[in-house]
Amino acid sequence: MRKIIFLGCIFFSFLACKKEPVTSHPLSKNTTDTNRWATIWKNDITNFIAISFSNRDTGFVELYNDTILRQCILATHDGGKTWTKNICNFTNSSYEYGNYTLKSVDNIIFLHKDSALYKSVDNGINWAKLGISFYGGESNDCYYPIDSSHILLRAWQALLLSSNGGKSWADSVLLLYYDGLNVHNFSFISDKIGFFIADENSEINSQFIKKTTDGGQTWVSLNTPIPFDRLQFVTEKVGYGFTDGWNNTDNKWILYKTTDGGQNWQTVYQLPANTYWNDVHFINADTGYYYTPYKIYCTMDGGKTWGVDFTLKGAPAYVYITDWSFAKTGEAYVITNWGRIIKKMY
Repeated sequence: MRKIIFLGCIFFSFLACKKEPVTSHPLSKNTTDTNRWATIWKNDITNFIAISFSNRDTGFVELYNDTILRQCILATHDGGKTWTKNICNFTNSSYEYGNYTLKSVDNIIFLHKDSALYKSVDNGINWAKLGISFYGGESNDCYYPIDSSHILLRAWQALLLSSNGGKSWADSVLLLYYDGLNVHNFSFISDKIGFFIADENSEINSQFIKKTTDGGQTWVSLNTPIPFDRLQFVTEKVGYGFTDGWNNTDNKWILYKTTDGGQNWQTVYQLPANTYWNDVHFINADTGYYYTPYKIYCTMDGGKTWGVDFTLKGAPAYVYITDWSFAKTGEAYVITNWGRIIKKMY
């Protein structure tokens, strides 16, 4: 799913999801957008690109400052109350707008940039290239840091695993080899148990799912046909799959669910005609969100019904959500292309 996106702070199933028009939702009485969502940082000349929260307190925002024409990182270590801005010290490399993919784990930031993977341990000031060049396109899912030491990387036709923080890829494990491996996304529910969905040569209906129970050392196939493009597991048994309507011939945006670890999938929800989502995220088996450029929707019944939870208001028409991030403890943040960080209050 291509991101233009994303959201504000959430706390598991205690979240309020407002219907549109407002109905008697049991958790949204006497609440409005204004007291559940708040802009916590703004700068009208800043273009926010990506956001990643690794825990309740620590988060990073990738931005491009049009005044100094440099890429920067905003960092917070108190849940968004205060932020510091650091100018990125990339050397021998030009800025390529839109070709940066931010992820974080603990206090470490990762960026895929110029067909290479970089890491920063000082809030985005200095960056070290992690010893391997690869073709990852502009996909945000060509790599995945399981923890500060173990990193999965899709390099050309192979899936690699580094166990030393990316210092040495020559000794990494060659996990899988395909004639054109295209990883759609990874989904880990712990440092040991995870899944990914991929296809070969980007062929339609060639998607497959693999699962690991040892932190990416070995993978087994889930031998079931799947009609979707991306997935997210919230437990080892319960997971969701969702289609990117731009990638299928019938332009349908459909949500699927499994309750048996991915062996069987059932259709849960289909978006109305002429509507779409930019991304979908569940914080537990029942509570989930999806966003469009201007709205965020919420479900509290496992995706069966959805209601509007947030609407981007008071901004010019060219302003839209560019990304969102959920901490593992449930909190979530949204950023816009117009220099706003929006947090859902709880």
